[in-house]
Amino acid sequence: MVVRLVVQTVLWLAGMGALLFGAAGTLAWPAAWWYLIELGALSLWIGLWLAHHDPALLAERLAPFVQK
Repeated sequence: MVVRLVVQTVLWLAGMGALLFGAAGTLAWPAAWWYLIELGALSLWIGLWLAHHDPALLAERLAPFVQK
């Protein structure tokens, strides 16, 4: 489950980075870099905390949006 958390976080950050830097047209945007770093660190921290304290909730949050 932790591997899935890391993979989803990295993919989400890559998508966010593509949107931010694509719209800006440059990688020279320090505020966007800090935003991505903070978002990634906090996402992983909260996800790892949740994996320790309530794994069922983390599993539900990592599940696909559309479910049967």
